[in-house]
Amino acid sequence: MKTTKFNCAVMAALIFSSAASFAQEDPLLSETDQVVHTDEINLDGFYKKKKKKSAADKIQKLRRELEEKHEQMMRKNVEDMRLKEERRIAKKIQKALEGQIKAMDEINSIQSAPARSEVVAPVVPQGPQLDNKVSVQTGFKTITGDQKEWTAGLNFDAVVETKVSDRVDVGISVGYMGMTIGDQDLASNRGYSCSYSGCYSTGYYHSANDEISYNEFNFGGHAKFYFSRAAKIKPFLSLGTKVHFGNFKIENPRDSFNNTELSYRYVSGGATLGAEVNFAKEFGVQLALNYDKNIFRMGEEDEYAGSANDYVLNNQAKNLEGADSFTLGLGLSYLF
Repeated sequence: MKTTKFNCAVMAALIFSSAASFAQEDPLLSETDQVVHTDEINLDGFYKKKKKKSAADKIQKLRRELEEKHEQMMRKNVEDMRLKEERRIAKKIQKALEGQIKAMDEINSIQSAPARSEVVAPVVPQGPQLDNKVSVQTGFKTITGDQKEWTAGLNFDAVVETKVSDRVDVGISVGYMGMTIGDQDLASNRGYSCSYSGCYSTGYYHSANDEISYNEFNFGGHAKFYFSRAAKIKPFLSLGTKVHFGNFKIENPRDSFNNTELSYRYVSGGATLGAEVNFAKEFGVQLALNYDKNIFRMGEEDEYAGSANDYVLNNQAKNLEGADSFTLGLGLSYLF
């Protein structure tokens, strides 16, 4: 019995010692095993050195990694787009459903409410736009010069205008003015006589029976600004310029042998403040106050020849230079 127990103890010790020896790794056996099982030894038993990776292999490896990353990014983008589209379609479907529900509620409320008749206002047909206008104007005109003040006997203008914006019109005009300078205006003009020895005063005034007529045609352009077009009364301010062609003429000259006429041309600038009233769709009237200033004389001044006629005519022309004129005018307009 004792022998049997001893044999069992010896066997257990051997088994334990062998297991412990196997549990500890031998470094030599491990290195030998790596050499034996490595791929660097071929079938013939010769050692084969491991090849280093070339630049092409490294580039190929890097390209594969980049392709994998690109593919992953594309998958992510596609997935994001799919989710975004699904959200958009869901919102659209939700709005459609809400609209249908709202429409059904309105139908139900209309059916439950009593019927009401709606009155539709009649549509007033609009006529063509009247953007063009022709006007004829006349008025009381005074001319104030350096020496005298005159009143025009006849004064009128024909004007054509067109609309360029809601508040601005542009136009052109042609006008005529005529007046007679009587004996009182000539009383200050002393007669002169000239001979080989020179010119001297005759000691008498110019004949009281003589009269000078002045006739003038003018052409101009202007721009008109309306403060308001909505009201029936339309106030406006106009700025423009004109070219004047005038002629002085002695009607009953004491001296009929010398010159009895003088042409006069000048340029003026002016402003007009007024208002228009349409009493019909195509007709209107306007009341305005105009101011004109003679800016400069065109051409050279006629030479004084020494006769009384030349003295009188040049004196009237000089009075007109730089003169101020005021016109209180009334006009009739036709719109088309």
